[in-house]
Amino acid sequence: MNIIFEPKKAATYLGAIIAFLIAAYIAGFISRYFLGHDYVFGLVPLFDLDVEGNIPSLFSSVSILLCSGLLYIIGTAHMKDGNKESYYWMGLAAIFLFLALDEGATIHERLIGPMKGIMEDTGYPYLTWVVPYIIFSTGIGLIYLRSLLSQR
Repeated sequence: MNIIFEPKKAATYLGAIIAFLIAAYIAGFISRYFLGHDYVFGLVPLFDLDVEGNIPSLFSSVSILLCSGLLYIIGTAHMKDGNKESYYWMGLAAIFLFLALDEGATIHERLIGPMKGIMEDTGYPYLTWVVPYIIFSTGIGLIYLRSLLSQR
């Protein structure tokens, strides 16, 4: 199977989408804070880069999901070649799938409440979701360290 991928074209499309999302956010920011329009036909919160459940977070979720799909395709190709590294690619595909689901379903924000109880006296009550992700990332890093070192 041949997949033709043109990086310049993909970067152009993604760059244009990102530029549009940033411009829409800036327009909404100006509208809200300088012109006093809190909701311009409901569009201001729809493009707010600082909240979840809107168009920028959907773009982020879909982008990460596409990365997961590409990693899966790479893993499948390596598996067909009998390459033992295919499991690392499939693992990355699974991790990116989880990250896409996390971005879309705001799983990390749902961890704030339970983790607050555990980290009550630390002084960082809103960063509590980071702790499980640091532990998870460290474990994944240790697993992938062998693969990274073998690439030298």
